[in-house]
Amino acid sequence: MQSSTSRVWFVLALFSLSVLVSCDSGGGTPEPDEPSEVSVEVTGTVTSAENDEPIGGVSVEVLRADNGNTLASATTDTTGSYEATFTIEEPSAPDQIRLELSAEGFVDEEVSTGFQPSVTEDVTLEAMSVEATASGTVTDTDTGDPIEGASVTGTRPDGGEQLFEATTSSDGTYDVTFEVADEPDEVAIQADAQGFEAADTTVSFSEQISADLGLQVATTQATASGTVTNEDTGDPIEGATVTGTRPDGGDQLFQATTSSDGTYEASFEVADEPSEATVQAEAEDFESGEQTLSFGEQITADFSLQPAAIEATASGTVSRSDNGDPIEGVRIIGTRPNGGEELFETINSSDGSYEVAYSVKATDKPSEVTLSASAENFEFKEQTVSFSQQITTDFSLQPATTEVTVSGTVSDSSSSDPIEGATITGTRVDDRDQLFETSAASSGEYESSFTVDAPSAPNELRVEANADSFRAEEATVGFASSVSQDFELVKNRFSLDLSVDGDGSIETNLVSGDLSENGYLLGSEVEIEVLPNGENIFFGWSGDIDKSENPATIEITENTSATAEVGTPQDGLSLGIGLVQIGSTIDEASFSLSNDLPEKVIVTGFTLLDQNDTEVINTSDNLTIDPGDSSGFSVSFGIGPTPEEFEQYQTIWEFEFRGSTFEKEVVVGDVYSPSDPFSLDKSANMIELRVEE
Repeated sequence: MQSSTSRVWFVLALFSLSVLVSCDSGGGTPEPDEPSEVSVEVTGTVTSAENDEPIGGVSVEVLRADNGNTLASATTDTTGSYEATFTIEEPSAPDQIRLELSAEGFVDEEVSTGFQPSVTEDVTLEAMSVEATASGTVTDTDTGDPIEGASVTGTRPDGGEQLFEATTSSDGTYDVTFEVADEPDEVAIQADAQGFEAADTTVSFSEQISADLGLQVATTQATASGTVTNEDTGDPIEGATVTGTRPDGGDQLFQATTSSDGTYEASFEVADEPSEATVQAEAEDFESGEQTLSFGEQITADFSLQPAAIEATASGTVSRSDNGDPIEGVRIIGTRPNGGEELFETINSSDGSYEVAYSVKATDKPSEVTLSASAENFEFKEQTVSFSQQITTDFSLQPATTEVTVSGTVSDSSSSDPIEGATITGTRVDDRDQLFETSAASSGEYESSFTVDAPSAPNELRVEANADSFRAEEATVGFASSVSQDFELVKNRFSLDLSVDGDGSIETNLVSGDLSENGYLLGSEVEIEVLPNGENIFFGWSGDIDKSENPATIEITENTSATAEVGTPQDGLSLGIGLVQIGSTIDEASFSLSNDLPEKVIVTGFTLLDQNDTEVINTSDNLTIDPGDSSGFSVSFGIGPTPEEFEQYQTIWEFEFRGSTFEKEVVVGDVYSPSDPFSLDKSANMIELRVEE
């Protein structure tokens, strides 16, 4: 930086000279100027690197850095200051100058700095050092034994600068080499060792110092004091034992016992003073306390002891009082009596047993413990027992009971009328055990209350309603203290009303189901058989029974009424007559039979006779007539003019039915009247009589 400044100064000087030349008004060649000179001042202070003290009499030479020519010289005064001045022509000024300093007892120093008119440079000098050794032995003055690990230091007298430090080996010797500048006349040597009084000696300085030292075992008069209290309450603990030892289980230093106010104090003397002391406090029913403190003549250690814990267990079983079965999931709680602090809580296992570990403070252990057992669906129970570290208490719990009320109405599903006297029963869903039974009042309403043991209460109830002539109905409902269930019953008893139209009777036989004074049970199967008398046969049923076979089985699903049609086979055939009138005469007639019998009929012959029993027509052509059908013959013949009284004709039909041969004779005639010449003759069993134009 200084070199750059001098260059700037030099350039400015040249610039100024150039300006002067440029301003020459003569315009001729200028005369050369004399070279300018620069006055330079170099100042500073010289001090000792060891103690910052000024050094007088230091020779300071100022030289050019480029060629080493001396520019000026100076000598420091008592304050360490120097000043060197010189002049130099500007063009020949160096970029840097060098200072060379020398003084007796100090190492020569060179410093370079940038050239400028004013230079300030402070310099510190290192003192020349002398290598010396110090050795000797440190022993116990009482025994003469070497002391290992003693610290030996050498300093300038009167607490001056430390010159060396060494540690004795196992044989008590030390040997240390050190350098010293500004060598002293004397050296103070001191030896220190743990458990010993320090010793020192002063010897003349030389390059080989020898000094033996003997140390006296140190003893310290000390006092230990403090207070021991209960950590929970802060109360003083009387009779606590307080012991002080060297750390890590070393020698005991003191022991004391606390007084009624919890304080202790012990005075003791110790040789080979430790750096630390371990103080421990112990008291009955309390956890011990320990502190490690720096050793001193006055040791203060206060203790707050935690009451000791007593480890205890409680165990037992919980069972039902009614059957002795174990109860699982019971909550067992132990407390101090009279609703005091909870000591433990646990849930027992599937075999009914429980065991729980807990702790109480020895200073606050109870004389008694109250144990309680609570479980869903069981009565709460508690017992108070004497405290011990092992408590065994069994419980026998009474099942709790649940009051249940079931109510509702019973009515006819078809009419909504109440059903008086209906029986309502309630059972468990799981095992069908009956819980209640009651009857409906005239209003159809019912209500029943019952109790169950809560532990065995079912999850669901099956409620069933029964009434004569009605089908039973049941419902499954969730178990609760109040249950409402209405019923609409469907009739299940029906009447069977049978009659016979003709000569015969009916027999009934119950195949399945039930028959009571109220009728047949819904779904009952009844076999009915029609028993015609004599040559009569069963034609079929009219009414609610649609059966053709005999006997027949019917299922009772409602009130049933039917009539059995019974008659002779001839009665099952009906004659149909058709007359064709052409002009005033009847020229053609058709005759047919309609089969009202339950089975087919085979007509094997047909004969028509006039009123004089003269055969008009006779045929043996077979005609098969199925049930419900008709078939017959057409006959052409002249009857003549319509008489005022219809002439009689007789028809004879021969037919087979169920393997037997029968005849049916029908007389046609004697039915004429002017207003209705061809009316039905019921006695002749005619079902059709018509005139075709």
